[in-house]
Amino acid sequence: MAQTRNGRFAEAADRLAEALEVFRDSRQRLWEGMTLFRLAEVDLAAGAPADAATKAEQSLTALRGIGGAWRRGNVLTVLGRALTDMGQFGRARVCWREALGIYEALGSPEADDVRALLTSAGSVAA
Repeated sequence: MAQTRNGRFAEAADRLAEALEVFRDSRQRLWEGMTLFRLAEVDLAAGAPADAATKAEQSLTALRGIGGAWRRGNVLTVLGRALTDMGQFGRARVCWREALGIYEALGSPEADDVRALLTSAGSVAA
């Protein structure tokens, strides 16, 4: 993720792709799902929202039934951002509403960030 923050998207994606192979080969679904989530973050930062959305959706599938609600909220938040970048505001709001429900139930501070995203998406759609 440090490479992503420094704009080294290709290097970050390569490292994460290597990790993804290891986790898939060893059938470690939690780490596979989290690696897909991180790849989605890299794609989003690199300006590839369609790729980010695909990886976020794959992450949700890999994490189904494991990983906990908080992680699901994180993935849904990133998926919503990718969908917004693709102009799919309705789908983004669905993701963010679910993430908000998760964060509120957990008393998590991320709820404020998601509320801001929903407010922003509401003004874009208007």
